[in-house]
Parts: sequence; structure tokens; C-alpha cells
Amino acid sequence: MVDWGKKSVFIVNNYIIKNPKAIMAKVIFCKWLIFLVGFLSFFHVNAQTDTVSEKYLKQLNSPDQFIRSNAATQLCKLKHPQAISACIRTINDDADMLHVESTPSVRRLIESGKPAILPLTELMLSGNEITRLRASKAIEEITYNMMNNPKNEKKNLEKWRVWWKEIDLKYKDPIEKRKVAVEKLKKWLANYKAKK
Repeated sequence: MVDWGKKSVFIVNNYIIKNPKAIMAKVIFCKWLIFLVGFLSFFHVNAQTDTVSEKYLKQLNSPDQFIRSNAATQLCKLKHPQAISACIRTINDDADMLHVESTPSVRRLIESGKPAILPLTELMLSGNEITRLRASKAIEEITYNMMNNPKNEKKNLEKWRVWWKEIDLKYKDPIEKRKVAVEKLKKWLANYKAKK
């Protein structure tokens, strides 16, 4: 019995070796096939990312603070458009036992930088003192990082301390004083230009 699969491969390969135009056709076909596989895998990866994002967005409503905190952290890693708002929602979840001002969401907000400042300023008007402490910590770190130049860190630290004193944003202050400080911070943010 003749194995037509092997025989057809032999015939095709023999034809390609003897015909240079067929070699070019095979190269073009292979390039097209590689492109097609890459193109389809791109959509497959995006579809998986969307599914994963949806999973984490749903987990933000979990009654378990550790699941909520992890979901917000994962959304940050995926650079999801709702990552900052997820961290704002979970700022008090999974608190560090030794450092009350630190949570995974506080750390992710600090890493997010400037885009996180406005949502954090809203938390500075919260009635919850611990929430304000954590928001204040994140704002301090973000603004310091924005103003810091590694070439002259000591000088920048002094400059930032003077600036922070002028802003006068303290989590324990009465609401009226915090409102004034938040407005100063918003004004500074609107006029801020990154140093190059």
C-alpha cells in the first residue's frame, strides 16, 4: 500500500528543489503563516487579559479584604484603566501590622505617581483618620518622587520639606484646614511641570 502523505511530501519537496520560484513561494507562504499565527495570538492574549481584568474587577466586591487588595494590585500590574480607582477603594485593605500607614494599595498608588494625587486628595476629606493617614503618606511619597532629582537628593529633600510645609496638609487637622491644604495641592498640581 502506498503512503500518499509521504509520497506527496516527497513530490512537493523534489519539485521545490528543482524549481527556484517554488522556493520563493514557500518562503512567502512561511512568512505569511508566521504573521497569521502572531496576529491570532495577539487577539488571544488580549482576550485573556480582558477576561483576567473582569475577574479582578469582580473580586473588588469580595467580602474578603485580602482578595480585594490582591485584585487592586493585579489591576495595577495589568495597567488597567480602573487600577487607581481600585486602589483608592481598597486603600484600607490588608494593612501592614507594623506600619499602619502602609497597605498594598498605598504602595501601588505611590508607584502610579502623579495620576493618583487627585483621587487621593478626595480621601484627605474623609471622616476616617486612618484613611487620611494612608492618603497623606501616598501624597507625600508621590510629590517627593516628582520633585526629586537623583543627582542632588539631599538638596531636593530640603526643597521638598519647605514646599510640604507650605502646603500644610496634615491628616489630623480639622476639615476646614484640610480643605485649604487640598486646594493648595490641587493648584500646585495644575501648574506642575516635570523637570527634564
